[in-house]
Amino acid sequence: MSPPSPYKSTSQLRDASREIRLAAFISPSQNDSAKCDRAHAPGRIHLSLITIELSKAPTYEALSYLWGDASVAENVVLNDSEITVTKNLHTCLRVLRNRNDVGYLWIDAICIDQTSVEEKNTQVPLMRDIYSGARCVFIWLGPHADDSERAMSMLRRWGEGLEAASPSGTFYTETVIRAVDGIEDPFNEEDLAAVESLCSRQYWSRVWIMQEVVLANDALVLCGEDEVNYRLVRTTLQLWYHWNRLGVGHLNNASAKIKFATMGSATNITTVNSLALERRKAKNAGEDVPCTSILSLIRGARSSQATDPRDKIFGVYGLFGSQKVPLNPNYTLNTEEVYTQFTAGYILMTENLDVVSLSGIGTYKEDGELELPSWVPDYSRMTASVPFSYIEHASYRADRGTTPSFTLSNTLKDVTARGIVCDEVADLSPGWKCPGTDSDFLWSWNSLAASRKHEIRPQHLPWRQVFFRNVIADFVSDENDHTVFQSVDHEDWFMTRAHGFFSMMRWKALLDAWGAIRGQEARTGEVIMKPVKDDTEVCFDAGKFTDTDGLDEETLYWIRNSSDTSDESMRQRALDEFIGEEGANCRLNWPFDHYPDQVEFSPNFARFTDVMTIVCGTRNFIITKRGYLGVAPFGTKKGDSICVLYGCPLPLVIRSAGTAWKIVGDAHVYGMMNGEMIAELKEGTLAEDDLTFS
Repeated sequence: MSPPSPYKSTSQLRDASREIRLAAFISPSQNDSAKCDRAHAPGRIHLSLITIELSKAPTYEALSYLWGDASVAENVVLNDSEITVTKNLHTCLRVLRNRNDVGYLWIDAICIDQTSVEEKNTQVPLMRDIYSGARCVFIWLGPHADDSERAMSMLRRWGEGLEAASPSGTFYTETVIRAVDGIEDPFNEEDLAAVESLCSRQYWSRVWIMQEVVLANDALVLCGEDEVNYRLVRTTLQLWYHWNRLGVGHLNNASAKIKFATMGSATNITTVNSLALERRKAKNAGEDVPCTSILSLIRGARSSQATDPRDKIFGVYGLFGSQKVPLNPNYTLNTEEVYTQFTAGYILMTENLDVVSLSGIGTYKEDGELELPSWVPDYSRMTASVPFSYIEHASYRADRGTTPSFTLSNTLKDVTARGIVCDEVADLSPGWKCPGTDSDFLWSWNSLAASRKHEIRPQHLPWRQVFFRNVIADFVSDENDHTVFQSVDHEDWFMTRAHGFFSMMRWKALLDAWGAIRGQEARTGEVIMKPVKDDTEVCFDAGKFTDTDGLDEETLYWIRNSSDTSDESMRQRALDEFIGEEGANCRLNWPFDHYPDQVEFSPNFARFTDVMTIVCGTRNFIITKRGYLGVAPFGTKKGDSICVLYGCPLPLVIRSAGTAWKIVGDAHVYGMMNGEMIAELKEGTLAEDDLTFS
């Protein structure tokens, strides 16, 4: 006969009273029951449960951890009954049992009856208040491994050093340099490798930590017997993630710099850290927490891992705050039903179609197992490329704030929405399949654009500038042919990345022309490229370079458009072909007079490659029939259409499927991003239509 359930003995949880269970360690001697003598062997973990209304709960801690392999289980004694828990949780409980500061604990695997769907449906909505009400959240990373002691020590040293240098948490080049001066052995290679291993642990990829860590008033990171406050970890990892943008590359060697640039990028550490900072700011301002939209939270959850794909929605429920929600946790629904009902609920709740820009049959690397309409995102997996709506501070308005008009079918299989089919894909490049491996794709894209340069729209801008604006998914607006930036900071953002783009293209062109330049010098004895300023810079006499056979027009353009070019008028003519002719309304106010000689040490080069990787990774470059350039999903095909839907801020690539359409994915098409197609509709050159998507 099986032992009684420990949950039956503590009574069922009453939803109306917002009841929860809390666990506490007990020693075998405290347990006077004779029913479980076999379990009282030395070393066994014993826990008792209490049931209490959340509002009346005593001081308690909550646990954030990775469940781990469910097939590798250990037994614990819970209210005189044996239950199984994963080995990782069992190891954590042994560590917590030896601490003097642990009283009551909330642990999901123990305090919720995992066999009861009804109980999960009522307890998951309470997790926001459970984690925000805990005295401390213990973040359990697992036992010691891979020099984790070194990693924890380094995170502590850096965190304390950064806080001492800037108590406000704001960092500039000067404050980072000051902080580094006070940190013991800040760039130790073995320590950096250990931190990288620690940050690669599976814990950080869990979807549930988005609410468990973000909602914590205080959190302690535990690894084996070591501990460090999460605040120090968050500060350190956030700064390291932005290291390349701080202009302090000279502080450490190249290998350490690479580690800084990559640390945390493979998981959702950065998302969690950013949300935690937002929550802290909102809480200090007395606002509901966190100050993030439901759609932003769902986007963040897609990059996380969940054993149950429904938790890509339910796992961030606690962060919705007081916002109205499209769907409450309901584990009686299957995954397709959860995703479809959530998306439909979001559309009806917000009266907005921006969520469909996250969907598309051409946005994934492989076919999925879920049977979803093309307008419903598969939240269980990331798209092959970063959706344009993820891009920081982007404010696209392709629909120009038009009121959406849509109808959902009773079965939720189709949605019919009003919009404009405004163009068709005429040509495209091979997609960039491996972001970060090389930049040759950019040259190929530029060459494709150059082959159609006389057709490219909008024609008031130089075509190379239109190309660049697509590569960075530009979100400036044009009014009366004037480029209008949102702010001084936005203009600086644009210009620094343009400078990095120039550096990359010039560097690639010089590599292609290097043999011809040196060959001509060897034959003629004339010096075309000579060092100046103690060999730290070079002067390129482009006027003397005549051995250009085999070099295309773009290669010649970019080697002439260089601060190395000694002929200033030649260089200015080349620059004008990008920034606009003198006197033109659209002419950019170019602030630079020099390009770096070693691009790898240029902050602007790094800033450009950062955004290029996000925008262009695993996407195709397209040219439309009407002459627009764009960046579209890698699954885009010639003959696909471009549409703008009312209530959706991004253009969409769509594909005819008989009487309906399939959404291929979101696109950046410069000249369609700020309501230009809506203006054409009003002028009568385009027509609206009701489009059904299945």
